[in-house]
Amino acid sequence: MAAAAKQNEPRSEGGRPSRRAGLFDQVRARTGVLAEQGLAKLGELAEARKEAAAKQIDGVVEVIENLADAAAAEFGGAVGSAVRQSGGAVEKLARSLRDNSVDDMVAGTRTAISRNPGIAIGVASLVGFVGGRIVKAGLSQASASKAARAHQREGAGA
Repeated sequence: MAAAAKQNEPRSEGGRPSRRAGLFDQVRARTGVLAEQGLAKLGELAEARKEAAAKQIDGVVEVIENLADAAAAEFGGAVGSAVRQSGGAVEKLARSLRDNSVDDMVAGTRTAISRNPGIAIGVASLVGFVGGRIVKAGLSQASASKAARAHQREGAGA
């Protein structure tokens, strides 16, 4: 492929690469450097987000543990145990985030998707549905807040 690219390079009358070809090579080299820098920065950002997500999940684990205690007191040990078990699964997710690099998680996700494409589609649909509901609820809440503020202003102006 490189040989074909060399054949297509503009050449001067003497058969040597033209000045335009040299500029093209410089642009291509600079683009490669910029792409590598961008990917490195993206990796750093992904690692930082991963750590932040693990901390947030730790907070969710604490809430689930409190819910498990409350559920055990209110509904019995079996319900509390079930809630506590789900908290353990969430805690395992947080541990996995901390222990694995972003590259490892991407590779694992690709492997899981290739082994179970039907499950991957189902999970993606579920995530999309839940995400849509969350966004819709947030928009509804924002709209209600805006309407309440407008109503308060009307009452203050009267």
